[in-house]
Amino acid sequence: LNIVVLFSLIMAVGMLVDDAIVISEYADRKMICGMDKVEAFHTSVRDMFYPVLSSTLTKLAVFFPLLFWPDTVGKFMQYIPITIILTLTGSLIMALVFIPTLGAIFGKPSITSKKEIKKMSAIESGEIKNAGPIIRAYVRMLEKVLDHPKKFVCATVFVLFSFSVLYFTFGPGVKFFPKVDSDNILISVKAKESLSAKERDL
Repeated sequence: LNIVVLFSLIMAVGMLVDDAIVISEYADRKMICGMDKVEAFHTSVRDMFYPVLSSTLTKLAVFFPLLFWPDTVGKFMQYIPITIILTLTGSLIMALVFIPTLGAIFGKPSITSKKEIKKMSAIESGEIKNAGPIIRAYVRMLEKVLDHPKKFVCATVFVLFSFSVLYFTFGPGVKFFPKVDSDNILISVKAKESLSAKERDL
């Protein structure tokens, strides 16, 4: 049980901070632009509430069906979805309630240099010539994707479906409790009569 719960927590670590990062980064961007910290976090929660909520619900929808896993395997593995659902729900509450509260008290912009602020404002307005090579490449790729959104979605679904078919066709499959040879043997011997000390040592 402890191993299963620890494994679930390890799975949830990467998703645990996503909501808080979205809220805090959006508020930080507003503070860099000159907005007061209280108003910045209020705006962040207002604008990012539905994106963060829908993102968390999407992740929960993946693990929720595992609660109905049948048989002995289901009773053993149900702690994975329970742990992840509780963890992500707590993460959502933390991001929407506690992070804005703490940010309104202790928050401050991460960039204070006028040069950096001007550079960031230029990037947000579409001038990417001063951005790094990775950002420029990402923006160019994103522009191409947004020009053909339906084709991109269809291609993504096709690739995911193809990999699923290939895995279930040629993959090794999944077995939670495989039969393996034991590396130890336990022998219990019962005698009809009392044994001598020498016989017991044997």
